[in-house]
Amino acid sequence: MTIVADVAERARLAERFDLLDLGELAATVTLIARAGAIDAEGRLNASVAQRCVTTGAPVVARIDHAFSLRFVDPAYLMSVAEETELSAADCDIVAHDGTTLDLGEAVAQTLALALDQPLQPMP
Repeated sequence: MTIVADVAERARLAERFDLLDLGELAATVTLIARAGAIDAEGRLNASVAQRCVTTGAPVVARIDHAFSLRFVDPAYLMSVAEETELSAADCDIVAHDGTTLDLGEAVAQTLALALDQPLQPMP
């Protein structure tokens, strides 16, 4: 499936993530049912403008980011909530309510994690 953020959604996300502009946000996602979980694998594409962390000047970037998420029952998350060392695979676990997956929010959070600390190119 393909998820494409409309103008209003991009404006809200730009404000939420302190972006100067979010000109495009789209993701292709494949859902795979697993025992006790649903995996979402896909690719996010975005066009962003951020402030340079040193000068504040606009820095435009394209993001092309592959992602893999596992949606699990919140009871599972509670069962591993005690002191547990996480592996890289565990860091992409998302709770769901048992009836729906919020793929839009998952894509938004994936975008946030894919953003770099922008630096303006030196002349």
